[in-house]
Order: sequence, then C-alpha cells, then structure tokens
Amino acid sequence: EIESTYALRLTLPDEFHLWDTTRCVVGDVETGEEITPNYSCTANSDDMTIVIEDYVDSTLAGNTDFEISISSIRNPGTFDIDATLGIESLSSANAVGAVDLGQKDLKDTMSFVNTTIDAFTVVAESTAVGNFPTSYTFTVQPRGEIDKDSYLIVKFPNEIIIHDSDKLEKSCGTPLVDFTNYRVACRVTGQEVKITKGFDYAGTTNMTDISDGSIAPPIIEFTIPYLRNPRTSVDATGAFNVTIYNNANEITYLWNSTDSPTVSMSGASQ
Repeated sequence: EIESTYALRLTLPDEFHLWDTTRCVVGDVETGEEITPNYSCTANSDDMTIVIEDYVDSTLAGNTDFEISISSIRNPGTFDIDATLGIESLSSANAVGAVDLGQKDLKDTMSFVNTTIDAFTVVAESTAVGNFPTSYTFTVQPRGEIDKDSYLIVKFPNEIIIHDSDKLEKSCGTPLVDFTNYRVACRVTGQEVKITKGFDYAGTTNMTDISDGSIAPPIIEFTIPYLRNPRTSVDATGAFNVTIYNNANEITYLWNSTDSPTVSMSGASQ
C-alpha cells in the first residue's frame, strides 16, 4: 500500500529529453480520472527525474492500478531504445526512505516510427529561363532532432537540370550550422542529390517558450550549385522533395506534399 505522504520518483533514460517545465497527470486506470487534484509534479532535467508528491488523498490499497501521463518529453532520435525506466517510492520528496520499485525495460515495450518534415522551401538564385550554372538554396525543418550520421536526399523535378554532376559534387554545400563544422558531401544519382557528412552530431531542438514547454525543431539550410533552370517559362515546376534517413538507411523524416515546393521561371537568361 502507499500512504498519502509518499512520493514517487521516476528516472528517465538519457535517450529522452526532459524539461523542468514537464508536467504530469496521475489517474485511475479504469476511470481515467485524476486520483486527486492536489498532487504536484516536479521535473529535474539535470538528473532526468520526475518526483510526484501527494498523488493520493489517503492510503492507496495494495494492488491498486494507477497511471501517470507525462507531457513535454522529447522522444529519442532513433527507432529502438535499449534502456530502462527507474521507479522509486519515497517517504517524502527529498528521497528520505527511498524504496526501489524496480527497473522497467523499454527495449521490448517501446519503439518509434518516422514522422514528417514540417517545413521545406526552395529559393532559386536566378529565375531566368535556361540560366546556368545557377544555385538553389533549400531550407528543411523536421519535426524533431536528427540522429548523428544521418543523411538526406533531395529530389529535383524533371524541369531542373543538373548541369554538371562532377562540379556539383566537388563544390557542393557548406557546413550545416548546429550539425557539423565540415563541408557536406554530395552524390548525384539521376534527379537526386544525396547529402552526407552533414550530421556529425545530433541536431539540437531548442526551447521557444519555456512557460508551456513548446519546442522549435532544428532548421537545416544548404545550397546546391551547378544547376540549369528550365528552358522555357513556367508558372510552377514540378514539386521538389526531401527525405531524411538515419545511418541504418531508415527513413526518419519525410516530406508528404506532392505539389510543393516549386519554383517559377520567367524572362530570358542574361
């Protein structure tokens, strides 16, 4: 049984990210209702712990099931996780009389799926018909962090011609800010450009509003040179596409739109 003076301490594995503003709800498994409205939930991002106090009004009988829902946690940047969740019962929040309730192995009970790229834009250096060599600048914002040693593939619409594959590969890109201090590497295959060596460490996910725990995913910006604009005026080319893969060649983030982004061309090449 658990007395109302007890507290619970959860210790999350380092693969997750926890903020001091993280909140939780303690509820009855059968009804889904909160056990008591008076409990407190305190998170500590330094040691990855969450302490829940006063979560029962009176003694909680043994074998009583209850659930804890925790908000504002960032998932790992990988699909599978080989780690454990620690659970302790405390006689008070300061860990006096801590009783280890065991470790929950997350490896076989928790896995993750790929998700979307929230924003993807393309800006042409020149909109003159047939202009070459010209460059295009891309901005990509996935929904979460990017795992170390990931790579991305940009697919060009048929109207955009890769003017010189060799020169593109030799002079492609600059370091991706917040991801690497080295130039990216590009490899051309048909209408696709694979960008590697751009993610020497995981991209950070920055807090934008500490009061509500919202986050701003990383923004990736890069330029691809030695391209040729469409040979005729177009209101809109076919859509560009981008996909992000981890180092196991699994898709982690994908762009779902089939009609954007595009570029338009008008006027003669100078």
